[in-house]
Amino acid sequence: MRKIFTCCLTAGLLTSQLSAQTAPSQPSIEQQKQPIEKQKQAAGQSQKQSSTSTKTSHQPSMLNHIALYVTDLRTSTEFYTTIIGLDSIPEPFHDGLHTWFRIGPHSQLHLIQGATAKTEHNKNNHTCFSVPSINDFIVRLQQHVIPYENWAGEKNAVTRRPDGIHQLWFRDPDGYWIEINDDYPKIP
Repeated sequence: MRKIFTCCLTAGLLTSQLSAQTAPSQPSIEQQKQPIEKQKQAAGQSQKQSSTSTKTSHQPSMLNHIALYVTDLRTSTEFYTTIIGLDSIPEPFHDGLHTWFRIGPHSQLHLIQGATAKTEHNKNNHTCFSVPSINDFIVRLQQHVIPYENWAGEKNAVTRRPDGIHQLWFRDPDGYWIEINDDYPKIP
């Protein structure tokens, strides 16, 4: 997961960074004849102008998808549907090796069949979903006999962040860490 996730995010960030830069222009014949100090001064003004113009036209990157490489697509699809509560969306491959879920207005979770073994993952590398009630979610985990823990690793416990948000962690069928918290938008 780490490599795929990093590549997707890095590619988006690099695209954003590259599009915000302008290629340096070649000095004109007249500029080449000017003393070096004037050339340096002109280059500095050009860079200031270009950075000012890109600040106003730059749009931030947004997350498109997170991809998880899984050992059993059917099991993982059932887990993310039943436990996390995600709805699947059409995927373009139609090869039986992919399941896509909507996780935001323009963001998706992609499950990809093909991992040959479950691997160990660090809890710091996790995907987080917010729910309206962490207590209701705990009931769902208990009904499906899925162990959970707080950040420190204490079983069946919840962490309370300094800002009051409640969090818990557990693993999906391939061992990827998932955080659930109650930082859910309040609907009036």
